[in-house]
This record gives sequence, structure tokens and C-alpha cells, in this order.
Amino acid sequence: MLLIPTYGVDTGNFFDYIFDYLPKLYRDMKELFCVLLWRIWFSRNSSAFCSTSVDMFDQIGWSKKFLDDYHFANIGSHGEINGKNQGREGLLSCRSPLDINVYKTNCGVAIDSRSGHVGVGIIVRNFACEVMACCSQKIVANLNNKSANLVAIQRSIQFCIDYGLSPCLIESDDDSGANWINHGMYRASKFRVILLDIDAMVAATSCISVSSITVKANNAALRLAKKALLIVDDNFWMEDYPACISSIIEAEMPG
Repeated sequence: MLLIPTYGVDTGNFFDYIFDYLPKLYRDMKELFCVLLWRIWFSRNSSAFCSTSVDMFDQIGWSKKFLDDYHFANIGSHGEINGKNQGREGLLSCRSPLDINVYKTNCGVAIDSRSGHVGVGIIVRNFACEVMACCSQKIVANLNNKSANLVAIQRSIQFCIDYGLSPCLIESDDDSGANWINHGMYRASKFRVILLDIDAMVAATSCISVSSITVKANNAALRLAKKALLIVDDNFWMEDYPACISSIIEAEMPG
């Protein structure tokens, strides 16, 4: 919801009001507020000078749709913004060098739409590519791919918090989701609650970044997610991992 502050009877200068209000908004809310002002101005002029009927009661709805169309037109099929990939390039595996005190956390999802289950796989490794912890979690919910990946990112951050594995780098094969988080996008959309929750967790913890990687580089987490669909209770491993990802872990070990 776009909340407009009130200042009592004397609202002061309109531009002072705008300059005071805008810095308090998230980036996407700033966009919405600016488009809304432009739409109201356009609607007023259309009614006054062009005799054009404009629905004055759906200004926010029209503005949201305009912004959604704009962002969709400027984001490629792999979450690229203005034709430039903002994610991590190429195949990044555990061979990518890490700071000695940083943990790399990969997350992935597997969706069974028929049963209404979502599997979440999370694996945390240290600078030497050693597995510090991993898990397979099942969610009973009919989530689409976008929602499921955002929930996986959220759970990855919480997993690192719970097990004291910080600071951490979160990696997901959902390019656009990582871009939404990093660029403050879609905070006024149906994904608002989960995105704002991730924002708060990142700000309050030692989560250094959320970035995107290729599906191939995320094989271990994706296999753990598929395993989650086959279990009854969530599975957790500390400094260990299940046999289903042994070959992946061995292939990604340096040397």
C-alpha cells in the first residue's frame, strides 16, 4: 500500500512535501509515486482540454500496470536488465575463490504441482569447498517457480543464521529473483511480503550478497531439492551430506 503522510492543517509547500517524502520510500515505491503523479496530471489535462474520459478511481492500478509492463520489457528471459546480465557470469562452482571467513550457500527448488509440494535444497560450503551443512526441506504449498525460489533464498539466509554460518553469500539459479532483491524491484507487487522479509534479513545479518548462477553450477542444491519431495520429514546434515550429491561434491573439490 502506498501510504501518504499527513502534516496537519498546514501542509506547507508541495515541493517540500515531495522532497521530504521520496527519500523514505523503497526504489519501486518511488517509481510508483512518480508515475502516479504523472498519471494524475495527464488525466486532469485530458479531462480539461481534450474532453477525454479518464477513470480517476484507478490511478494506482493503472500506474502499477504501467511499471510492470515497463520492467517486463526491460528484463530478458534470464533476468537481464537493459541487455546486461547483472548476475554472475559463466559456470561458477565451488572452485570460485572465497574469503577464508565466508560461507557460500546455494539454494534450489523442485516443484511437484500435482501434489502441491515444493522441495527446497540448501548446501553451505566454506572457502576450501568443504560442506559445512546442508538440508532437504519440503513445503506443502502450491507455489509457482518465482515464489518458490524467493522462499528458498529466504530459507537459505535463515538456515545460515540458525547454524551460525556467517558471513554468507547466497546463490540461486533464479536470475530475475536475485535481480529483484539487489535492485529493489517489485516491492509493490504480489511478492512484496517475501521480498521485504528478505530485505530485512539481509540488513540485519551478515548476508553479503544474493547472486545468480547457472543451473549447472547449482546441481547439488537442486538434487537436494528433488530429494525433499521424496521424504516425509525435513533432513539436515552437519559437516556431512547425503549419498545423492556425493559425485557432485567430489567433482567440485579443488585439486
